[in-house]
Amino acid sequence: AIVVHNLHPSTKEKEVIDKFSKCGKIKDVEVGDLVEGKSKYALIRFRDMDAMVNACEWDGMKFHGRVMRIRERGKQQSMADEFESMLDSRPPNGLDATLGSYKRPGTKTK
Repeated sequence: AIVVHNLHPSTKEKEVIDKFSKCGKIKDVEVGDLVEGKSKYALIRFRDMDAMVNACEWDGMKFHGRVMRIRERGKQQSMADEFESMLDSRPPNGLDATLGSYKRPGTKTK
């Protein structure tokens, strides 16, 4: 299975099926709110591994004007864990990078 993050909040299950069926035969699809009213996710189970690999190659492509984040979902991984791992894999934004390099006055650097 794969999880597609950052879908437009108006994305419907049929649209996900239409898009990802180009990768191969789909077993089932679940679409839900990632952040209510702001972003959705789709959990897609394919009938074979080749279809899943094809879909993963679409990571970073746009769908309805938004960049999709596509990850293979671990068999025992909950959606909460999947969401956390997706957040952990994002490159730091400018503020995070600035705060990460911030040294408090009077502290020694290693």
